[in-house]
Amino acid sequence: MKPRISALILTISVWLLAAGLALADVKGADLAHKSGNYQLAAQLYLDEANAGNAEAQNAVAIMYAAGEGLKQDYAVAMHWFERSANLGHPDAQYNLAICYLDGMGVDKNPVLAAKWFAIAAEQGMADAQTNLGVAYYLGEGVARDLVESFKWFTIALGSGDRTAKSYREKMASEMDAAQIDTAKARAVAWREAYVAKHRPE
Repeated sequence: MKPRISALILTISVWLLAAGLALADVKGADLAHKSGNYQLAAQLYLDEANAGNAEAQNAVAIMYAAGEGLKQDYAVAMHWFERSANLGHPDAQYNLAICYLDGMGVDKNPVLAAKWFAIAAEQGMADAQTNLGVAYYLGEGVARDLVESFKWFTIALGSGDRTAKSYREKMASEMDAAQIDTAKARAVAWREAYVAKHRPE
């Protein structure tokens, strides 16, 4: 099996329009972007990003990476992904991992890529969970571990990423029944802890 790690998602309309942004200025930026007014969108996002809005910071980073309304600059995109990621934004954490993995605006660093995939994965992001499974399978940035890989593919599948199913099925032939049972048990334990942590009070 030679799984391919996902590329950085640059389609800002999908990332931003689906987010249900709360602040009026960010919503205005969203509408400006949707209408194709990228310069206005970029200015509105930048205003919010400079004020510390993690969603806007991720949006600015994507626009720099895509060259929409701003001059394409992966190093600046990386800066904004990092700021947003450090505020706990899971999409930015995932994008930061992709930057480290592919060397976009920064030197390639599979260890930091795996770290940020893991942080986003722990927040429930399915794409990050799948990519973390790939990292464990390939031993990219982490020690190769088929049980952890299968665990994260199982979690990703439960989070809605259908590509994780094919990875998991291919892996099964390389594992014995005890390893698979251990991986499944770890996935169940992770899911139970995640649900408990995010249960409304």
